[in-house]
Amino acid sequence: MNYERRIEALRTEMNRRRLYAYVTTADANWEYLAGIPRLGGESTKHRQHSSQYTCLLVTMDDVIAFMPHLNLYGVRAKLANKKAFARFITFPDGDIQERQ
Repeated sequence: MNYERRIEALRTEMNRRRLYAYVTTADANWEYLAGIPRLGGESTKHRQHSSQYTCLLVTMDDVIAFMPHLNLYGVRAKLANKKAFARFITFPDGDIQERQ
């Protein structure tokens, strides 16, 4: 898959529409644009409507995948030896309480 070409096509359209950024959730667009596998069940319906707090941000200069810290482990495991066309930024998982 040529993710770089897909991102460039999106950026061309963004420029035409005078958009500064494009955001998509962890659905089919997430995989199509950056090669990042969705987490969740095996059915497409389950995966597309997952409750994960993740998004892919595409700007003219960057492609960033935001996700809870623990989701990164699952994504990296599914990527195996493949490379995603994005950098990852994680945030703390809300259901994990830090001990003081």
